[in-house]
Amino acid sequence: MLVGIGNSSLDIAVELAGIAKNVVISTRRGTWLFNRITQKGLPYDVVYQSRFYDWLMRTVPWSIANDFHEWRMQQRTDHDLYGLRPPHRFFQQHPAVNDALTNLLASGRDDINYIDEYCVYTKDGRCYQMDVIILCTGYSFGFPFIKPSGLIPVTEDNQVDLYKLILPPSPSAKGLAVIGLVQPIGSVSPIAEMQARWVTSILAKGLNSLPNETQMREEIAYRRERMRRQYFESAKHTIQVQYLPYMDELAEQIGCSPPNIKKILWKEPSFALRLLFGPNVPYIYRLQGPNTWADARKVIEGVPYRVKTPLKQRFRIAKNRNTKKGLADSFFDYSMTKCLALYFTIIFGVGVWLFGNQTFSFILHSVAIILVAFMGYIFYFDVSWL
Repeated sequence: MLVGIGNSSLDIAVELAGIAKNVVISTRRGTWLFNRITQKGLPYDVVYQSRFYDWLMRTVPWSIANDFHEWRMQQRTDHDLYGLRPPHRFFQQHPAVNDALTNLLASGRDDINYIDEYCVYTKDGRCYQMDVIILCTGYSFGFPFIKPSGLIPVTEDNQVDLYKLILPPSPSAKGLAVIGLVQPIGSVSPIAEMQARWVTSILAKGLNSLPNETQMREEIAYRRERMRRQYFESAKHTIQVQYLPYMDELAEQIGCSPPNIKKILWKEPSFALRLLFGPNVPYIYRLQGPNTWADARKVIEGVPYRVKTPLKQRFRIAKNRNTKKGLADSFFDYSMTKCLALYFTIIFGVGVWLFGNQTFSFILHSVAIILVAFMGYIFYFDVSWL
């Protein structure tokens, strides 16, 4: 039996399913479950960690964004059927990612009532005789190795005071930095690198360039309040960050923000669109500012090749009439893409016209902007660009 339904629990459950007679997952809330790859087989972060997606998330009403993603999750796994649907919305938790669990699930959600020496009893009266119970109920962190103790205090519910999630605000901890203590939706490694660059830039400028302790604590309180508003209350949501906004926040202070897409759109439209719609790879923060890399642009443009080529070369398929895409399929794919593009363009044009016409009311302006954003949202996810 595994207690908890985080990523560690699900990975362990899938591995144990191949050797154990029975594997039971116990969860209080359930979770939204999605795959590592998207509908077309591309990695999740390659498709979703883009500037366009980030803009849509900040533009489309929060409830609509949740509805859309929950609908996507339901297409893969009926969360009601499997007893997985949690009481909170999709964006109110750190997601659970697993590709194999749906094929292995056989029963719904259940809560543990009590445990004795013979059985694990659930609240609905069932008894499970288990050889091993693995507690996957999250992690607690601390800094007992730092002397004197208390330089970076951590509460029992994992609340820690760190400016930008990096620096302790206390003057007694001046010069001490914590790298990588974040929980993003995406990779930790690029964020840790950006944090290290930020700390290095602060050291180069001098510690006196930092805000005073009061200002740091105000920033910490503001960040904590934003987390509280978005995520349900849990010890695992105290160091949560959004990958792209957090990277941009640090990059702006370092001076290595990505190029302004509006400025380069007319000069280099292809590269501008790649920055807008493509994945926000770390090389983007090496295009300008301190510690630039001459090959950054070349590497950014080669991302689609490096993502797709290894997948194509894992095995060879004999070419025959059944493996080729039919002319009808190609025609309908092409037609659908063009129709969606035309529809989006019309909606966008009408929205801009309404927004620019001062004779229309504020409500109509708002409706037009929402329509433009929503159609862009649908267009982007149904005709993904890489």
